[in-house]
Amino acid sequence: MRTYRYLPGKYMEVVTFEVKPFDAIDVKAVYEALAHLRSSTHAYVILHVPNGQDEQDESVKLTIDETCHVGRSHGVGVIVMGDPADWDTWDEKEEARRVEPDRCGHLIRRSMEGVRPVRRNPYSQVSVLPDVRHGRRSLAPSGQSVRKL
Repeated sequence: MRTYRYLPGKYMEVVTFEVKPFDAIDVKAVYEALAHLRSSTHAYVILHVPNGQDEQDESVKLTIDETCHVGRSHGVGVIVMGDPADWDTWDEKEEARRVEPDRCGHLIRRSMEGVRPVRRNPYSQVSVLPDVRHGRRSLAPSGQSVRKL
């Protein structure tokens, strides 16, 4: 959830990542990440380029540039990382643009399928009589009253 200083309300952000190892770097990763935008607000491509490989191999540098260009045109962010364990080697080449997905609610519902709702007493100031807990419908059986807590 995110709030903005000059906008009322809270905004949900769902960020997805399409991660590609060095031997699978291709501009197609942008289109795979673009498909994520059906259910997310931001989509990124993360390219793992071991430290120094983009400087040694000109074709890798061209592929990264082309991926950035296509990502920019579709609003998909591009991150190049040298070492996955070292944040200092991560470089955000293109920032993802925020979109309002049609299916974000579907994604949340699907991820919450195994979670059961919690049943709460809607009348917190009213005690629940033992008969109600065992299946009887009447809140106050004859001769008894509902007691305030």
